[in-house]
Amino acid sequence: MPNETQDSRLDLSASSLASERWALFLDIDGTLIDIAPGPDDVVVPVTLASDLARVREHLGGAVAVISGRAIESIDRMLAPLRLAAAGQHGAQMRYAPDDPVLAAAAIDLSTPRRRLAPVTAVQGVEIEDKGMSLAIHYRKADTHPGKLRDWIVESLGDLGSDLEIMRGRRVIEIKPRGISKATAVSAFMSRAPFLGRRPIFIGDDKTDEDGFRAATAAGGLAIQVGPRQSALATRWMENPSAVRRWLAELSRAG
Repeated sequence: MPNETQDSRLDLSASSLASERWALFLDIDGTLIDIAPGPDDVVVPVTLASDLARVREHLGGAVAVISGRAIESIDRMLAPLRLAAAGQHGAQMRYAPDDPVLAAAAIDLSTPRRRLAPVTAVQGVEIEDKGMSLAIHYRKADTHPGKLRDWIVESLGDLGSDLEIMRGRRVIEIKPRGISKATAVSAFMSRAPFLGRRPIFIGDDKTDEDGFRAATAAGGLAIQVGPRQSALATRWMENPSAVRRWLAELSRAG
């Protein structure tokens, strides 16, 4: 059971959040939407974009999505809504909905692409090339994640100074070292409309823990979604449906 800390007893009701100076950071897969067999198989609820638009209005614009997905993918999922966004675990940054997408870091992925290509011979394993990062999906595969990660580490071992290998929910991510959801939160929090607010980071898996650390270090909240109980989380929500219900309630707050 989670510890009862001062943060865990804070009021997260819609009326409280709408009236306080909070900034909201949201992961997508497993947080806003349910995990699907593949990244292109997800179902986006029809009311999600409109609810997020109203939440952004209530919070003075201080809403951003921070995802392993590329920003282009985020925009397609939430269209016609555009939000401030960090894509590919912070390798891409868009500080406001109409701003350009900036590269926070870039690496040459030609060697990792070539070395990892043989893994697709394993039935159900897919490589998603996002441009500035790679994701090895094994949601459809009958393979041991530890063995798969060991093979990836061995294949890319001599590139370790530039790359970070990170395990998520049925996915292994290869991204630029030194870039994370924590660096994304910190970058947003240094700019309006996030500046001077308290951050709430909502995520579901290991890849979100950097965001949890950044939020709590800034005096905010870290909310874990799903059955996993991260020691870094200060609050819990049952599943993405619970997150969406909470956002819908917040969207109706006047």
